[in-house]
Amino acid sequence: MERRNDEPTRDGTTRQSGSFTRRRILQFAGAGILGSAVTAGTAAAESGSYAHTLEVVAEESVSYTFTTDGQLERLFDNGENSAERFNDTVTENGDGTWTAKGYTGNGKGDGFAFDGSVRDFEVLEGDCTIYLDGAEVSVEELLGDENEDSPSASEDGPVGGGKGYDDLVRRADADVVVSTKSELEAALSDASSGDLVFLTANASIDMGTTDIVVPSGVTLASNRGVDDAPGGHLYTDEETKSIFLEEGARLAGVRVQGPFYEYFDPDWYATGSGVRAVGGDVEIDNNEIWGFAYASVVTNGNSPHVHHNNIHHNPRDGLGYGVVASSGRPVIEWNAFDYNRHSVASSGSGGYVVRYNHFGSSTIGHVIDMHRPGGSKIEIYNNTVAAEMSVADGERKPAVAVRGVPDDQATIRDNWFYNDVEPRSTPSGWTDEAIIQVHVDSWTNVQWSNNHLGSTEPPADIGCPR
Repeated sequence: MERRNDEPTRDGTTRQSGSFTRRRILQFAGAGILGSAVTAGTAAAESGSYAHTLEVVAEESVSYTFTTDGQLERLFDNGENSAERFNDTVTENGDGTWTAKGYTGNGKGDGFAFDGSVRDFEVLEGDCTIYLDGAEVSVEELLGDENEDSPSASEDGPVGGGKGYDDLVRRADADVVVSTKSELEAALSDASSGDLVFLTANASIDMGTTDIVVPSGVTLASNRGVDDAPGGHLYTDEETKSIFLEEGARLAGVRVQGPFYEYFDPDWYATGSGVRAVGGDVEIDNNEIWGFAYASVVTNGNSPHVHHNNIHHNPRDGLGYGVVASSGRPVIEWNAFDYNRHSVASSGSGGYVVRYNHFGSSTIGHVIDMHRPGGSKIEIYNNTVAAEMSVADGERKPAVAVRGVPDDQATIRDNWFYNDVEPRSTPSGWTDEAIIQVHVDSWTNVQWSNNHLGSTEPPADIGCPR
């Protein structure tokens, strides 16, 4: 049976446009937030030649931080929305980005001028309203939905990366080239921010139990997708943590393999992982990662950009994640997932953006997961989930399961779910519909709309790009 999922909004709370609450993290990929939804204008006098202004206003109090990809300054002569020299700071990060941290309240605000775009915004405590170029902006306007909902807005290659990916890394780009374990360890030990360490295409290195640390601002890359190359190969036959990415590091075009491939259900707890983002502003792109008992990618409470990867066969029962998040809000997009217990999961204390991904036909449990207490802001849109039945028990599995109640909202829209069973009018525990909410008596802070259920192909604007 084929149909569009056009259920009315299932929403247990109301929100005020432009209001941001504690622990909401907004992250912008690709072109940033400055799309057609935001109108330029009213730059403050002290903004000089800067392209944009941003004001953070709080009726009571708020502490916050945000990062831009262009130069950023405080506005000290901006009326009631003037920055304070001691409460508000601006730091140049050394990688082309600038970070502001501030505190304001009592009906007043802080003002900033900047070039480029806002890359992320986090409310640390309290509530606030944000004005961009003098206009109050909602979450949707900040996210630039008119542009970013269109696949072409962030498209730079095929789903899953590889041949055709626009940001391929070539040997000629490298500062140092390595092909052995000792060379790799030495190169990363000596590398400094801005360096590119290149793993040769024919390298196949057994890392054993050795941890690899990619230092802040350093790229470890190989040539996946160049002339259809698979990329240099790092592997382990051990239950171990493999690659750690520090602040601003990037992993691109590499194959990372763990010891497992087929479904298994052991009596021991797993920690083995392929890649861990242990710092902020981490990029993980155009890799093939598979075979780990815990997870291929672990965000460690950060908000990495995980895109254009092929992440598959993390097959352990009870764990076995493609990407697992905790208290950050990663952007997970343009990836190909298959044969994981949960392809995307969260511990329940953060959120994520999951968009433009293809989830293959094999899964162990439900495909996209949020643990109790239910996370914060969850966005799941324009994905295709082909999995219907578990490879472990043969039972039908949901595409999305939210355990508990999100602090903000879970929005599930414009997806193509092969599971053709409509969500229930009232949740009823661990059932097998396309979308479920568990540990609640009624739908609370979960919205869904315009999802296509069933295996017949929907219109091109539903599901992942194809």
